[in-house]
Amino acid sequence: GVTFYDTSPLYGYGHSEELIGSTLKHVREKIIISSKVGFVNFKGEQNFSPEYIRSSLESSLKRLQTDYIDIFQLHDPQIALLQEDHRIIETLESLKQEGKIRIVGISTKSPEESLIAIEQFNFKGIQVNFNLTDQRALTEGLLTLCEEKGVGVIIRTPLCFGFLTGQY
Repeated sequence: GVTFYDTSPLYGYGHSEELIGSTLKHVREKIIISSKVGFVNFKGEQNFSPEYIRSSLESSLKRLQTDYIDIFQLHDPQIALLQEDHRIIETLESLKQEGKIRIVGISTKSPEESLIAIEQFNFKGIQVNFNLTDQRALTEGLLTLCEEKGVGVIIRTPLCFGFLTGQY
């Protein structure tokens, strides 16, 4: 019954996307795939150049064995970078017009960044931390804004990095 899969080229350096692609290609039209772009390694190095965005997307499409990604997210970019380099959003919009992505999204470090991303850049999908110990997305009005503007929300860290599993 699972129909939503969130991945990234960083997860297993592409292996996660390969597994999703090979396992689910026969039901592609029945599932939602979300992937990301930005991180190039686990040291935290990022690249949001238009060339890298296009190259990374093409590699993801190949690994996922599909010709489109439902939600393509910038993976924790600095908001200032988006404000300074308009080519990033232009590239994503171009990829959307080409039919390679359906929804332009962003994974943010905080609800505050998500609020700015929606208001300034009109993102239609956001990924943000939300769990029993981190309710900022609710208290700072992010979830309300998303509802008002029709923005999809992907919740990350629902178990607070394992803290809420009872194992710690």
